[in-house]
Amino acid sequence: MDANHDSNSINSSIAERRVKSSRVERVSTAKSERRLSIVSCSSLVARHLLANGKVQPEDVFSIEDNDPTNLTDHQDSGTLIVLKNLIWSMRILGLWPKPHPTFFGRLNPQGWVVFVYLHIYAVHNVINWLFTYYKYSDFTIFLENASMVIRTGATAVTFDLFYLKFLESIRSVKQLGGFPFEEGGICLMELKTPINIIVLASWIYLAMVLGFTSWSTATMGVQKFMDYYFYGFRVGHVNAVVMRFLMAGVWIAHIGITLTAEIFLKSFYVASCLLLGKTARAYNAMVSHLGEQDDLTGEEMNRVNKLHTQLTDLVHGVDKTFTIKAFIWISTIFLNLCIKIGIICIATDPSWVSNASLDIINYLVIFIVISLTAADVSLQCEVLLPLAHRLAAKADMKNLTVLYQAKLMIAKMSHPIAKLTGWKCFVLDRPFILTITGTILTYSVVLMQMSRSMAAQSNSKNMINGTNIVAKNNTI
Repeated sequence: MDANHDSNSINSSIAERRVKSSRVERVSTAKSERRLSIVSCSSLVARHLLANGKVQPEDVFSIEDNDPTNLTDHQDSGTLIVLKNLIWSMRILGLWPKPHPTFFGRLNPQGWVVFVYLHIYAVHNVINWLFTYYKYSDFTIFLENASMVIRTGATAVTFDLFYLKFLESIRSVKQLGGFPFEEGGICLMELKTPINIIVLASWIYLAMVLGFTSWSTATMGVQKFMDYYFYGFRVGHVNAVVMRFLMAGVWIAHIGITLTAEIFLKSFYVASCLLLGKTARAYNAMVSHLGEQDDLTGEEMNRVNKLHTQLTDLVHGVDKTFTIKAFIWISTIFLNLCIKIGIICIATDPSWVSNASLDIINYLVIFIVISLTAADVSLQCEVLLPLAHRLAAKADMKNLTVLYQAKLMIAKMSHPIAKLTGWKCFVLDRPFILTITGTILTYSVVLMQMSRSMAAQSNSKNMINGTNIVAKNNTI
């Protein structure tokens, strides 16, 4: 009897283990099926392009990266296929790091050139800024060199931050490709043309700046150039042709390294914002499609909540990797706009005024592009709450599961999704654009009024002095 009892208990325990193992297998199968269902249409397009040889494997990275240092995995990532031309441009310019766990290990030969030049040039600009102001005491030169110091210093810092946060940046961008865009009827490949336009516009901008600065350098006096940018060294005994070649080399290096690093790092941020905005649009489209149905199931509500969590994580990821760089860029643009407006108000040389005016246009365009693309992400995330209320109104309130999911959805979407910020100091949205624009306009009006009043006072003093001189002469 005891033996039979023991054998029965053993058999029952074995049967229970088999049932548990079958349940585990079903759960793991369901999880794998759900994971496979979150493959975007962009990834399917990427797989098709790779199969037909239209995209080289080394240009594509993996969406699922178990090893964060493995960025050469030949899996499919629609996001990085969309960014292919931008990545190619940055790789040529030394702005695309190697997949290495350390900072200096990520520097390729071009990256070493950019790194060394940016930091040496930034230190040189600080010393030259202080030296020229001490020697000439010209406030216009002081402001112009201050603008150069801010611009080169900010570019060097953002270059370092991009290399330091490179793995996190790529991971956040690749994770965008895991969003199910097809459920919203949107394909990520639609962004390929706009991003290619951004790349082309960046190259055209550099060519235009190169042409303008070449003309201004060619018409500038040699000694004036040295006074402003090279500590005021005397060059009367140096051959003029040699000095012209030196001036051309300095400006070509400045444009080819400093400006390219500044423009293409900002272009990468703008492209990331476009990808994130497209992701938010796909989610809104999916929720809108569900809102057109007569009734909703608990599974559909659960799907909406899970994708909402995924979208929130994606916004958090992009903001975490770019928030400090965005703060530096916006602050640099704001400070340089104020400096250039001040130069226009106090400068007596027409060349200073024309250069400052072109710089103002340049900074305004960059500010508008960065702010509008980042603000679009915030705008798309703000659309979620009315859509959530519309879905909840169509839920089957008799079903406790559906009711719970509907309440959960309203609670989650009542709090806005994390927005793109500048070091948590400000949110990049449309009201922020109006605030900055109004501040700059107010500053410009006040500065112009002050300059006019100062000019009127100086004219009145000159007239009084002239009158006194005439009176003395008549007395004599």
